[in-house]
Amino acid sequence: MAASDILISMTTRMRATLTMIIGTAAISALAVAAPTAALANDSGKTVTQLPSTVSINTGQSVTLTLTTNVTTGYTWKASVPKKSTVSVSKGVYKAPSGNAMGAAGTTSWTITGKKSGNTVVTIVATAPDGTQSTTDADGQSQALTAKVSKKK
Repeated sequence: MAASDILISMTTRMRATLTMIIGTAAISALAVAAPTAALANDSGKTVTQLPSTVSINTGQSVTLTLTTNVTTGYTWKASVPKKSTVSVSKGVYKAPSGNAMGAAGTTSWTITGKKSGNTVVTIVATAPDGTQSTTDADGQSQALTAKVSKKK
């Protein structure tokens, strides 16, 4: 193997290693920054991806809006424990704009803080055959954690 070939091979490996190190540092920075973002008051915010965490005061609300394609036969339902710190409205479906066949619309819920504490709002997907799931295809939890603080 010629010296120039060895140098090119080493340079390629060094670039790959450097790219991996930079990517790892960026992911670590996001992981450190994420919890502080949840501490801000999220009143009025619309959440569109799960899992997620929001912070609100009693009497304040956030909206959870998920893509829904009724042509598939699947439905969404929001579920909370009996002693929940939030109230959740009935899901409201909004059809897609335009005339595209099979296009997805959205389902939205309003989540309002009732009392201090944390509650997990679980989204249950029901298949046409009645099978229910609380995780997506990748095994991710379909849940919104609501951290409710006393209104100041």
